Amino acid sequence: MYDLRIRLGTRLGWSEAISRAIRDCFLRNAGKLNKEVMDMTLKAVGKNNPKYKSVWREFKRIFEIRIVDGQYVNPFHPN
Repeated sequence: MYDLRIRLGTRLGWSEAISRAIRDCFLRNAGKLNKEVMDMTLKAVGKNNPKYKSVWREFKRIFEIRIVDGQYVNPFHPN
């Protein structure tokens, strides 16, 4: 599973903190995330905090995340 933890005590709102955690996850993984693993991760973290699911939907829309060969690909990642 991917690490989408956010720091406690952050001054950011939940949505912004989750969005940054997703962004950082893409950065750590060269702009590509395994779709199956990411979906499983979001399902797990979404049980306790459904905000993760809604932020992920918005993140995919804003950053035009595509599915290529079973991976979520961020076209804005500096390869």
